[in-house]
Amino acid sequence: QFDNASHLNRIQTFLSTSRFSTIQASTSAQAPIRPMSDFVFYPSGWHVLAAMTSDAVGCSPAMSENVANSVILAVVWPMSVALFADELFPHDRAAAVGAALLSFASPAFPWGFIVSGPLYANFAGYALLPVDFVLARKLIYLEGSRPRGGVVFALMAGLASLAALQPNAVFVLVIAVVPHAIVRLRRLRLRKGASARSANATCAAAALVFVACWVGGLFVPGLSAVAGNHWYPYLPSDWLQALRDCLLMGFRNAPDQWPLAILVAMGAVASLRMK
Repeated sequence: QFDNASHLNRIQTFLSTSRFSTIQASTSAQAPIRPMSDFVFYPSGWHVLAAMTSDAVGCSPAMSENVANSVILAVVWPMSVALFADELFPHDRAAAVGAALLSFASPAFPWGFIVSGPLYANFAGYALLPVDFVLARKLIYLEGSRPRGGVVFALMAGLASLAALQPNAVFVLVIAVVPHAIVRLRRLRLRKGASARSANATCAAAALVFVACWVGGLFVPGLSAVAGNHWYPYLPSDWLQALRDCLLMGFRNAPDQWPLAILVAMGAVASLRMK
């Protein structure tokens, strides 16, 4: 129901037209097909994956959805998280394995995106986010004249993948990466002999520029309609319950997740103690 009617129609249109494209995406087949016209971008990378699955083995669009989601959930997401953990805690296999297993513990993601909506394309985009974060972080912290071409190419491909799956994943990636870029900027300033006050001022200025660009993006014609769309809060006035949901990981319609909340609290304390 809801979004899935559109998902199924788009997959069926890809199959009936034999045209798998994110820049000519439609929920209704057009005949005759005009190869160099009707350009309309829609983030349909996940739909292409499902349609290719259906086209390859002859299964129904509904079955192809399940196949695509199962592969992303069981393989792509945990491996993506394992790579993320390996980047933060290199040479610690236990951290990578533990992170991959615990990545299934939160009801908010991945499970919430599969149940609510269903937001399959958004789910696929966020499943790849940790990989792109790792690539961006490697690019930021590369030292000296080491070759960057491979990392840049991989990151560009990763960003294109996120945009094809769900562009809002790119914005989430930016939010995650900017603090690292500012920290790196401070280190470079200090390394070049700048005082701590000067380095801090430079970082503050960079943060202000980023915030200005971010706020300015709200008024860009292509984004303003989306950013200005009003969503009613599911807890309009119950701030106590909202705080409880945050602390106990019981987001939205999920029950409190006590074991996960305890682990997250322990991780937060450990992160503050570790340089």
